[in-house]
Amino acid sequence: MTRLLLDAGNSRLKWALVNAPGQDPPRGVVTPDAEGLEGLARSLSPHESPESIHVISVRDEGFFDGLSSFCAHQGWPVPLLHQAVQEAHGIRNAYADPGRLGADRYAAMVGARRLFAGSLVVIDCGTALTLDAVDPDGRHLGGMILPGLRLMALALGQGTAQIGVKPDGPPALLADNTAGAVSGGALFGMAAAVDGLCERIESNLTEPFRRILCGGDAPRILPWLKGRYELCPWLVLQGLDVMTGGRACEPWS
Repeated sequence: MTRLLLDAGNSRLKWALVNAPGQDPPRGVVTPDAEGLEGLARSLSPHESPESIHVISVRDEGFFDGLSSFCAHQGWPVPLLHQAVQEAHGIRNAYADPGRLGADRYAAMVGARRLFAGSLVVIDCGTALTLDAVDPDGRHLGGMILPGLRLMALALGQGTAQIGVKPDGPPALLADNTAGAVSGGALFGMAAAVDGLCERIESNLTEPFRRILCGGDAPRILPWLKGRYELCPWLVLQGLDVMTGGRACEPWS
């Protein structure tokens, strides 16, 4: 069965069209708006129409309502919205109210658990940066949420009288201009936070763990990290693949 998998984040909509097991599926990224959905339809036009549509979303109900209307207009099936649950697909949720855990975080842990053995920390570098620890038995130990790169920089611009610049300057460890100082502070500060938090988490565990990196800003942060990290840019969709009947995450490149 051809499944369209969608990961609707705050600033990007990732998609993958999954069919036969063992194949690297067509996939891409669009904006999470009407223009992006039109682009998604164009990207899917050379392929077989989806027989089911599965969605992980951190956006509001208005987005899902618009997506549902768009799918109906295209003659596609009604999209199914997936949430975190107490226990399934090799993960036992630490939250007392399982549905309060972000579905993207849950799916990322499912994907990481399928790809890697042992203890894991999943770091999703999106609009918000999240860290979730998982023990070798798939027990979610809890997590953290921090502002992501752009939110860090924008907070400076909005919360100060004179820094008010867009965080678009090239990062520098010791910048000679305000835009570069803001970009560098966000980037190097985030890298230091990820390394430091991973070390702190590991000090509370009984064995070393793999550090799994995903999210749109992961490629920007990765070169400045000191530890060893596995970059899995499509991890949320790989987890959603498993949650909707896929046999394995691999061999997504």
